Amino acid sequence: MRHRLASYTQQSQRYVSLKEFNYITPATINDKPEWEGKYHQMYRAAHRLYLEMLDAGIPAEYARYVLPNAAETRLVMTMNARELIHACSLRLCLRAQWEIVELFEHI
Repeated sequence: MRHRLASYTQQSQRYVSLKEFNYITPATINDKPEWEGKYHQMYRAAHRLYLEMLDAGIPAEYARYVLPNAAETRLVMTMNARELIHACSLRLCLRAQWEIVELFEHI
């Protein structure tokens, strides 16, 4: 969201209830079986609590507060070619977060 010459549209967890919950798992966690199980267990527990809250009549916009930061989302990014070239030059840097690098490799 740091590129000001771009426009963004992101799926809202406020209005879309997440009956199916997808989340991102970094490779560094997948590489450590002793942490991978704990990681997935925590996400499953958060999703169960979220669904219980929805069943109890709590609106999705409030139930979403229990969802962890790695919840998958959908995003549409629009920018002109000049800004895209600039964004790629910044986001394909080795210091950029792996998710951003992967995204811009696909672009």
